[in-house]
Amino acid sequence: MRWVGAVAALAVVVIAALLGVQTFRHKPQVPATGATAAGATPVPSGSVALPSDVPSSTLPPTATSSTVESPERKAHAELKAARAQSLAGLDLDGRWVLQLASKYDGVVDRTQLSTRGDHVFHYVDILAEHKHLDTKVRGVGMQPMLLLAKDFGTTQNPRAARIWVTLADPGGLDSMAAAQVECATLYPGMSAAARADVCLPRRLTPPGG
Repeated sequence: MRWVGAVAALAVVVIAALLGVQTFRHKPQVPATGATAAGATPVPSGSVALPSDVPSSTLPPTATSSTVESPERKAHAELKAARAQSLAGLDLDGRWVLQLASKYDGVVDRTQLSTRGDHVFHYVDILAEHKHLDTKVRGVGMQPMLLLAKDFGTTQNPRAARIWVTLADPGGLDSMAAAQVECATLYPGMSAAARADVCLPRRLTPPGG
C-alpha cells in the first residue's frame, strides 16, 4: 500500500504549507525604532504629516493678528489733521475772533456732558464738539479754525501744548466789543455770564508776543 503512504505524506506537506501562509498573513508588524525609513521625512511630535504631492500654495494661509486703531487714536489723528489745515492759512495779524471751545484730554467740565454722558472729556469728545461747532459757524458764514493754545495768544497756559481750541472768525473784527456783539448774535437769549462760557473774544497774535 505504498500509494496510500505517498498520499498521506503529500497531505501532510499541503497542510503544513497552508498553515505557514496563514501564520505569515497574521504576523504583527513591529515598528522600527531608532531610525527613519529611507526616503521618509521625520514628523515632529504633535504635527500632522501632509502628502508630499500637495503643493504648498493649496495649504490654508496662517492667520495673522491685525492692529485695530482705537477710537481715541483715530480722533486724535483727526484733530491733528484739522489743526494742520488751520495752521496752513493762519495769519496772526492781531484781529479779533471768537473762542468757542477749549479742552484738553482728561479735562473735567461740570457745565457740559461728554459723549458718554459724564463730565470728563477725551479726544473723541473734543472732536465731536469741534465738529458740531464747525457746522454751526459755517452755517452763519463764519470761518472755523482748530488750533492748540500754544499756536497764538500773548498769555500762555502751562498746558498750552495740550489744549485744543475751536475758533470762529467772522472777519473784520477790530475790537473786543465787536467780538462780543458777534457772540451775542451766535448765542442769542443767553445772559452775558452764561455766554462767556461758550463764546469768548480772543486776538490772533503771535504766541507769547
